[in-house]
Amino acid sequence: MGDFEDVFGASADADDIIDGYSRDYGRANHVGKANWFGNATSKELAIAQEKDDRDKLYTRMRVRGYHPTEEFKTYKEVVLWDQSNTEPFIRVPFYDGWIVFQEKS
Repeated sequence: MGDFEDVFGASADADDIIDGYSRDYGRANHVGKANWFGNATSKELAIAQEKDDRDKLYTRMRVRGYHPTEEFKTYKEVVLWDQSNTEPFIRVPFYDGWIVFQEKS
């Protein structure tokens, strides 16, 4: 274990160190995970940022008592759906389309 001991010390516990990194990765947001090794492309970071923003939006809406029910690519699709929908909803424009949230029943 020469190299390992040089980096972490002679009494380091490999299992504890690996578990620690695993916990850190598990708690990281999408951007943190995408750039975990420091070599993410700008496209990968943009996708990860969108995922983080979506997670934040879903959390905000859940706190308000809403859950996501539909996703649409165009406003025209939202309007068509709206004509047949009878339940109250909130529609939110998001990156590449629209997300519809409805109250939890």
